[in-house]
Amino acid sequence: MFTGYVSGGVAVGQISGDLMAGFRKLGTDVFVGTELHWTENFHNSVELGYAMRGSQSNYTLDASAFRKFTMDYAQANVLFTYFDQRVTMFHIGIGYSQLVRSSYKAGINKTEINANQNIFAGQDWSIIAGVTFLFKPKHGLTLRTQYSLSNAFQDEPYFNYYGNLAPVGTSSGNFAAGQSRARKSGLYHQAISLRYTYRFLK
Repeated sequence: MFTGYVSGGVAVGQISGDLMAGFRKLGTDVFVGTELHWTENFHNSVELGYAMRGSQSNYTLDASAFRKFTMDYAQANVLFTYFDQRVTMFHIGIGYSQLVRSSYKAGINKTEINANQNIFAGQDWSIIAGVTFLFKPKHGLTLRTQYSLSNAFQDEPYFNYYGNLAPVGTSSGNFAAGQSRARKSGLYHQAISLRYTYRFLK
């Protein structure tokens, strides 16, 4: 049996490995999906949608050092779902994303810096986990987390604090690349979203 659904809500994100720690980048996730019901408890889902990701420093803490990376993606997800037949659905899966819009803003005036946009990676793979709580058979709230498996930026170079390009291994810029072996391998999106989900049931 197949069923469809729509899901949309807010997302907060950060980039693991940059120097702007904290889920401050606010965005929106909107998806449509279809479920294939193998049994009453186990489903497969395919989703298509739009996801807003990125990273942002604390403007009120130091406006002159403000930095904001915006990366919006068209995303396709394949999910495996366990439904307890009461109110809870558990999800795990993988997502593929294609970059459709990007920007980098810096400073007190949040000036957009265009020259460096070509360092954003065009594609992203991620792992996904989440849970949906159904307060009615057709209506629910979905809490989801996502972690990228792909570097959010091109291999080199990286940004420095002044919006210029800096070599890989630079530790005095927006990124902690070079400060540890783990972080030399890349910078990865992390996101948490809360969505309203409507299921098209008979």
